[in-house]
Amino acid sequence: GLINIASYGSRTQAEMMVELLRNEGIDAITEVDDAGGLRPDIPMGMGGAKVLVRPEDEERAREILEHGGDGED
Repeated sequence: GLINIASYGSRTQAEMMVELLRNEGIDAITEVDDAGGLRPDIPMGMGGAKVLVRPEDEERAREILEHGGDGED
């Protein structure tokens, strides 16, 4: 199975992090608790939008998010 390495309050934020990981050669996907985008008006569950990766990519993915996932500042 896949491992949840990060959770964000919005689908957009999670998708940006997935894109960052994919650019680094890591397969990543988002899992979002908003009825598949059909009901964005529903408040997200406690997890919000999750970023999932394979177990073998977990350590590297966490490092990438730690160093590259904090925005442009």
